[in-house]
Amino acid sequence: LRAGGHEVFTPTLTGLGERAHLAGPEIGLKTHIQDVVNVVVYEDLEQVILLGHSYSGMVISGVAERVPERLAHLIYLDAFVPQDGQALVDFLPGRGQQMEARVQAEGEGWYIPSCCPPRGRRSCGRPGTSRTTRTCAGSSLGSARSRSRR
Repeated sequence: LRAGGHEVFTPTLTGLGERAHLAGPEIGLKTHIQDVVNVVVYEDLEQVILLGHSYSGMVISGVAERVPERLAHLIYLDAFVPQDGQALVDFLPGRGQQMEARVQAEGEGWYIPSCCPPRGRRSCGRPGTSRTTRTCAGSSLGSARSRSRR
């Protein structure tokens, strides 16, 4: 995209990646929506084509509710596309209570326990797991209004 002359932004959501040190019980979907809204607003972007992959489909749906006048198009790439009030766990029937129980029992009440042990993540056998970070439970258990825009 950049080679084609397009301006590209790749915001990292609070609590993830290089912003993992900001993870905490207050971080969730609403925070992640605000992260992207802030990029759009503070960079004074217009006619934005916003792409969300996986969980970020939830995020871009919330962004579309907050700053629709700045968006030209939403792209959901292998992403969750929520209906109004739907949380990520709603896409995983029967797993919401199980996830909530694990968050309370193993995640100190605020993060989703990893499938890999906290130490030696490389031993999981999955590429890239050595760089994984905790996922705040609020990102999966929280919901946001959404509007489908094509």
